[in-house]
Amino acid sequence: DEQAPALPNDLLLIDPNWIALNDSVDLWLDVAIFERAFAAVRGQPGETLTPEQASEVQAAVALYQGDLLEGCYHDWFLYERERLQNMYLTMLDKLLVFHMEQGDYEAGIECGGRILRYDRARECTHQQLMVLYARAGRRTSALRQYERCAEALDEELGVRPSQLTDAIYQEVR
Repeated sequence: DEQAPALPNDLLLIDPNWIALNDSVDLWLDVAIFERAFAAVRGQPGETLTPEQASEVQAAVALYQGDLLEGCYHDWFLYERERLQNMYLTMLDKLLVFHMEQGDYEAGIECGGRILRYDRARECTHQQLMVLYARAGRRTSALRQYERCAEALDEELGVRPSQLTDAIYQEVR
């Protein structure tokens, strides 16, 4: 049973064994924009982003509205979900560092909070948040961040904060 060729306005190309998007249709895909922004800054440290690059990454991060096909657990969903989530976290980390370098501490703190919603035991993000809070003049928040870090590391991994995290804590104290 042969499938008829797609007409220029057909969104999907359908075959008995596969389904694909028709490249000739004018279509805007959030995932394509997201992946393009990630590719543009892959391997580039956050402190070297230009304001234009940071703006593009910020727009891409705003497209991420949650995990791909949440609630579905087929193998390919899990791989794609994790791949996109890792891209999201990497871009947030670049933005956090960019904002820290620019002195926009509140924007950096917001990025760090978003990262920790996905990975609450990410110690480097806790460290960055402690520094951001301290630079923003929010010493108590920096000290509380240490406590959240210690709790998350203990509950998630059964470990204590690293010497670097302890040193940041002592400096803030």
